[in-house]
Amino acid sequence: ATTGDVTVREGSTYPSVTKGIAKFWVKYDGASTTMNDSYNVDSVSHPGNGDHTITITTDFNSAHWCATMAARTAGTGSDIRVETMAVGSLRVLSGDGSGAADSTYECIAGFGEH
Repeated sequence: ATTGDVTVREGSTYPSVTKGIAKFWVKYDGASTTMNDSYNVDSVSHPGNGDHTITITTDFNSAHWCATMAARTAGTGSDIRVETMAVGSLRVLSGDGSGAADSTYECIAGFGEH
């Protein structure tokens, strides 16, 4: 095996292993479009406070995939949520309890079938 190889054992098939692997992930600056690190992400747009759209390089088969996320926010009552999902993008909104607000950073990963 070489670096990056996955060994499948005990009857697991290739599709069952790949279904559980993140198809994209990204960590970006919540106040800009700067990606700190990513996999399978073309870009992050920031049209306004607390508003980001992540464009995925390789689309999912449908818009019914799963996103998981975390963020560092300031203040109490902070929230981050998925606003819309499409086969090749995700819109995320964040707030500080009193309105739209940028997070310090946001981390998002997507799971589903390509």
